[in-house]
Amino acid sequence: MRRGVNVHRVTRTTKQKGERMTHTPRPWKAEGEFVRDADGRAISYCQSASGKRGIEEVHANAKLEAAAPDLLEALEKILEMVVAAITATAQAVRQPDEGDRPV
Repeated sequence: MRRGVNVHRVTRTTKQKGERMTHTPRPWKAEGEFVRDADGRAISYCQSASGKRGIEEVHANAKLEAAAPDLLEALEKILEMVVAAITATAQAVRQPDEGDRPV
């Protein structure tokens, strides 16, 4: 088992204490090459920089971009679970059960 894992370092690389990432509010929706916000305003336009990608791929990229806020939320939840598991494991290693102590 690896000791000395710094849990705070894991969380700090994602966001600073009390700080929240800001972005255009959800939901985002892909419409063709455009990604639109909840009010229908275009927030992004996807295109092929080289012109070599087909329109299907451009539309797929717009769908992926539209999913970004949901993906971010899912990753933040996973990170919280990982940090909680690491913390619980570290505490368990430091504090043996009552039955494990010598009499």
